[in-house]
Amino acid sequence: MAGVPLGAPAFGQQGAAVFDQPGAAFVGQQGAAVVGHPSYLEMMGQMQRIGTPFFEGGVGPEVADEWRSRVERNFQSVRCPVEYQVELAVHYLSGDAHLWWRAV
Repeated sequence: MAGVPLGAPAFGQQGAAVFDQPGAAFVGQQGAAVVGHPSYLEMMGQMQRIGTPFFEGGVGPEVADEWRSRVERNFQSVRCPVEYQVELAVHYLSGDAHLWWRAV
């Protein structure tokens, strides 16, 4: 990927998220199931609760790739909607990694 520094995370487009998380569906008065869409803040809270690590940059590509892989697994675990994933991942960048992101 041109213009991306060595060790910087790369985020690919993932398939559509499935909103089948426990507690998201409830039965309405007519007996029909209604599926709720989690808010961004709910997703942030879930990512924090499962221990999503921060990435500071300045390390080899193996560490960056391991962090990216962990964040992607966490997105799958909490059923994070695709539209929140980049912004949430950026939240977990700090130090040099966050400075790099702001410059991109």
